[in-house]
Amino acid sequence: MNWIEEAKEKLNRFDEKKRLVVSAGNELAQLEANEELTAEQLSRCDYLRGVIRSAKWWVQYVHSGMAMLDEEERLVLERFYIYPRKGNLDLLCYELDRQKSVVYVRRDKALHHFTLAMFGVIET
Repeated sequence: MNWIEEAKEKLNRFDEKKRLVVSAGNELAQLEANEELTAEQLSRCDYLRGVIRSAKWWVQYVHSGMAMLDEEERLVLERFYIYPRKGNLDLLCYELDRQKSVVYVRRDKALHHFTLAMFGVIET
């Protein structure tokens, strides 16, 4: 298994999972506000609880890996993978006062550390 690619995928989906917790939670709250729920609505509530539980686990799992990194590593991974935007590389160069090549090296090292924190391995 390519653990680096698995780590990238976890980072790329982190914000999506955080938003899913909120949106599924809102839908669940709206459904539960009804005094009488149909069987279909009860089933939907159960489904949403599972979605929320799974997404919260995912978010906590990635958060625990990020917590093992230093502040600069977290920033680099956030800008490259969690919240990728056009211009993030230049922004990182400015914020870290580093050249692009150095930022790329820092990204690779941060991804390496994150992968070790998440999975305990790099290659299998």
